[in-house]
Amino acid sequence: MKKALIVITAVFCIAASGALTSQAAQLTLQWDPNPTTPTGYALFERNQASGGYDYATPVWPTDGTDHTETTATINVADDTEHAFVVRAYMKVTDLSGAPQVIWSGDSNEVTFLPEPAVDTPKNLILNAVQYLSMAIQNLASAVQMLK
Repeated sequence: MKKALIVITAVFCIAASGALTSQAAQLTLQWDPNPTTPTGYALFERNQASGGYDYATPVWPTDGTDHTETTATINVADDTEHAFVVRAYMKVTDLSGAPQVIWSGDSNEVTFLPEPAVDTPKNLILNAVQYLSMAIQNLASAVQMLK
């Protein structure tokens, strides 16, 4: 009874490990600086479902601080078109002494469609051999434990 359970477990590990892959792309965006030095820049991604930008939630920066650099690196999902704009902003005080944030208009929109990750037949074979080797090692260890 124990031997059959061990073999089934080893085969299940091979099948499950091949199915658990997710892909993402890293994207670096760069823009020209604003002629007047801003307090910071914010990068916004268009929501594909609504077709608009959520200006309350930038995709960069996400740490809540002001960033004046003109380059941002973010992670995006594969197989989905992404569209981005950048806005500069200034933090000022109005005549009554109240703090205000003044935003520029949108930059030109940039779109990006990551290439899907494709496993070549060679990579698929190498992965299969690696998983089979691990399963055999696990099976050999289990057999040693039964002795």
